[in-house]
Amino acid sequence: MASITLYGMPMSRFPIALLTVFACALPTAAAWAQRAPIEIVADLTDAPRKLYHADVDLPVTPGPLALTTPEWHPGNHRPTGPVADITGVVFTVDGKPIPWRRDDVDMYEFHLEIPKGATTLHAHLDCIVTARVSQKLAVLEWEKLLLYPANTPVRDIPIQPSLKVPAGWGVGTALQPEGAASWPVPAAGSTTKFAATNVEQLQDSPIITGEYFKEYALAPTIT
Repeated sequence: MASITLYGMPMSRFPIALLTVFACALPTAAAWAQRAPIEIVADLTDAPRKLYHADVDLPVTPGPLALTTPEWHPGNHRPTGPVADITGVVFTVDGKPIPWRRDDVDMYEFHLEIPKGATTLHAHLDCIVTARVSQKLAVLEWEKLLLYPANTPVRDIPIQPSLKVPAGWGVGTALQPEGAASWPVPAAGSTTKFAATNVEQLQDSPIITGEYFKEYALAPTIT
């Protein structure tokens, strides 16, 4: 019986080869789905002083690790990452500081050596904010505070965001709060935890917060 050749492969064998390639790709996706998410707490309580803070917990394994801050922003057509505004960077494992260095070429990258037995890396960083912030209002683009594994598609990196804002400030965002006792104006001193997402979606879910925040339901009968 005559056979059809496609891309140099007999057609009768092509579906099997395609299925094999697809099956080989599945373990990688499954491994990411089972990974614990990065946990980030964005602290905007110093926004009137034009400072944002972040505490980030990253799941790690021992050995060399390269982290990056975002270089490209949604809606920007050139690299406009916040690397020049980030300061106060400290990495710790089990409360003990560990050394780090910037990449020799790519200044967005941080290099560390994770010690044996470590499963979580804690990072603290501050960001100096010069735009879209005042005594009564702040806008957070999450890329200002993000750290995540370099050379990894951001859609494949799970992350759990949380937020602190000045007392009495309301919050507007596409992120979904989890178990918030008071929303959209969080209780004073509280931390609002949002549903887990991925880094790609988080970068496209900014926060607007302010003292004179008011929420209007556009379609209250629709849930």
